Amino acid sequence: LRTNAKIVDTKQYQQEIQQHNISTFDYECPSAKFFVTALPGFGLGATIRQTAVNAILVGLAMNRTVLFINNVKGVEEYPPWTLAGCDRRDFQCFFRPVSPCVITEEQLKDAPVIATKFGHIKSIMQQIERGEQYPHQDENIVRMDHVNFNFLPVTNTILH
Repeated sequence: LRTNAKIVDTKQYQQEIQQHNISTFDYECPSAKFFVTALPGFGLGATIRQTAVNAILVGLAMNRTVLFINNVKGVEEYPPWTLAGCDRRDFQCFFRPVSPCVITEEQLKDAPVIATKFGHIKSIMQQIERGEQYPHQDENIVRMDHVNFNFLPVTNTILH
């Protein structure tokens, strides 16, 4: 394996992968645009129905890849997923990732927060419907930082 023209020991490489919580499914996608949110600790069915489905619909409306991110050290809005039983403590304990694309912790921390509650998302969806730009539309990464993504389905707002 090569890193900056140095040969890296395979054992050292494996240790670094574990230290940074990198999965075999993780890839960088520098030109992709992301909508990032955390999964709450509801029951699994409620989490999928009330959070994941709505986040995916929002991502589709924004033309962004949705990333469900939990267990980011030092970022309160992205705590370990309480339903996860593996060491990662995130979505990948149950499922393959929604996208093979990943972002760094620094990119997540630097990304603008476009919403902290459903009222913000609903307003953004209305802007999209009118053909207007939404806040930080040109940024590669935008965040929804309220882990309680429990709101009425947005289907009527964006898919008719």
